[in-house]
Amino acid sequence: MSKPDSPVDRVALGRARALLKAPVPREPTLAAVAAAAFFAITALSLAMVVIVLPPVLSPAQAAAKPAD
Repeated sequence: MSKPDSPVDRVALGRARALLKAPVPREPTLAAVAAAAFFAITALSLAMVVIVLPPVLSPAQAAAKPAD
């Protein structure tokens, strides 16, 4: 025996059921992005300081260095 035709659209009903499901919890990515940005800025700052500042001589090395 065949089933009678239903006036309910099965595709729309399936879409509505999918919308009623509980959302899948996501892992927070903002903390990871913030940490990566912090460490990138820190590394670039350190690199800039190392490039810009001249090396510091100790007093013993400064005394041994001939004056110009």
